[in-house]
Amino acid sequence: MSTTTPSKAIAALQAKIDSLKKRCKRAELTERNLRTALRHSHMALCHHDKELRYTWLYNGHMGFDEKDVLGKTDWDILDQDLADRMGVIKRRVLETGKGERVEMPTVVGDPHCEYFDLSVDPLLDDDTGEIIGLVCSGIDVTEDRRLRETYRTSEENLRFIFNASPMPITVTDIATGLPLFYNAAADQLFSINKRMENGLVRNLFEQFNLPKKIKNSLSEGKQVNRQRFKFHKDHQLHYLSFDAKQIFYNEKAAILATFTDLTLQTEQQLKLEKARRRAEKLAHTDVMTGLHNRRSLFYQGEKILHQQKRASDKLCAVIMDIDFFKEINDSWGHYTGDKAIELVGKLIQSSIRETDVAARYGGEEFAILLPHTDIEQANAFAEKLRVETSNLKMETEEGTYSFTASFGVAEFSPAFTSIGDLLKSADVALYAAKHAGRNQVKCAD
Repeated sequence: MSTTTPSKAIAALQAKIDSLKKRCKRAELTERNLRTALRHSHMALCHHDKELRYTWLYNGHMGFDEKDVLGKTDWDILDQDLADRMGVIKRRVLETGKGERVEMPTVVGDPHCEYFDLSVDPLLDDDTGEIIGLVCSGIDVTEDRRLRETYRTSEENLRFIFNASPMPITVTDIATGLPLFYNAAADQLFSINKRMENGLVRNLFEQFNLPKKIKNSLSEGKQVNRQRFKFHKDHQLHYLSFDAKQIFYNEKAAILATFTDLTLQTEQQLKLEKARRRAEKLAHTDVMTGLHNRRSLFYQGEKILHQQKRASDKLCAVIMDIDFFKEINDSWGHYTGDKAIELVGKLIQSSIRETDVAARYGGEEFAILLPHTDIEQANAFAEKLRVETSNLKMETEEGTYSFTASFGVAEFSPAFTSIGDLLKSADVALYAAKHAGRNQVKCAD
C-alpha cells in the first residue's frame, strides 16, 4: 500500500498539471485570437479608474499608444470640448452604474468632422461587485453617418418628388392595409388625413370594392398591374387604375401602389360610345316615326332569312300606304301630312310583336316583316291595322280629320332569293288594293 499510494498521487498531480497546461495554452490562444481580432477591428477599447485615468488602452486608430496615455485623462490628450462631452457621460455612468451609448461628433457644429460611437459601461470588482472604473469602447461611424445622411437627404428629396407628383402614390402595410406613406395627390383623392382624424383608418383597399382575387393578391404581396375600379367621392364617380408591388418600407413588408385617374378619359370614351350608338341608331331609324328606315328594313330582313333554319318557317310582309296622302298635304298642309305619318308610326309600333320589324318604306308607305307568320295570320293582322288606321283622328283648325290606308300582303316563297323579292310581291298586292278602290287588304297570288 505504501509504495502504490505515492505513485497514484504523483500520477494524479501530473494529470492535473497537464490539464492546467492545456487550459493555459487555450487561454494563450484565446488571448492571441482576441488581440488579432482587435488589431483588425475598427474598435478602440480602454479602461478608466474612478478618477477617469486610463489604466489600459487598445487603440490603433486614434494615434495613441498605451504608454502615452496610462495614468492620464481625456483632458490631457484630447480637445477640451470633446473631453468635456465624454466626461459628462463617463461621470454619469460612475454615479448611476448604468451603461450608456451615444453617437458623438469630434467637433460640435462642424459638418465635416468625424463621428464615433461611444459605449461606456461600469467596471466591477469580481469579488465585491463594486464599481472600480469604466470599460469604454469606440468605433468610427463617420462613413456610416454620411451614408445615413445621404439616405435621409435622398428620402427627403424622394418624398418631395412624390408629394409634387400629380399621380396618387401610397405605401400600405401588407398585413393591415393601413397607410404608411401617401403623397398629397393620394390624400386629395382618398381623403386619408381626414379619415385618420375622424378615426376611420382602415385597410386602404377595402373601400375600393375590388374583386376578391385582387384583394388576395395584395395580401400575398403579389404584383398587380393596371387593375381598374370605380371609386365614389362626394357623390362623384371616379374611374381609376392602379399598379401595386411589394416593397420593404421602414423594415416592414408593404405594398407600393400608384394610381392613375382615368375619369376624364373614361367619360370621353362613354360619350363617344353613346354618340356612336346614337349615330348608328339614326343611321337605321326614321326620324319622324322612330321606326326602322328602308335601309335597316332590308338589313333586318336578310338577318331573319338567315336565321330561318326550317322550310316550315313562315315569313310574311305587309306594306301599307296612306290613301290620298297628296290630298292631305294639299288640303291641310304638310304639317298635317307629317302628323298623319307620325300617328300611323305610333299605331304600328303599338301593334307589332318584339320579333316583328316595322319600317317607314317610303314617303307615306310602311312595311312590316312578320316572322313565324303565315299568309292567313298576316292578312288578319293587316285587316286589324286597316280598321284601327281608319279610326285615327287628327285635330286641325278646321276640325277633325280622318284617313284610311291600303294594304298588300305576301308570304315568302321558295322561289324568292332575297327579302327584296318578298317586299316586291307585297308591293304588287298593295297596288292591287289601291286599284280595287283603296282602304282594303289584298294578298299576293
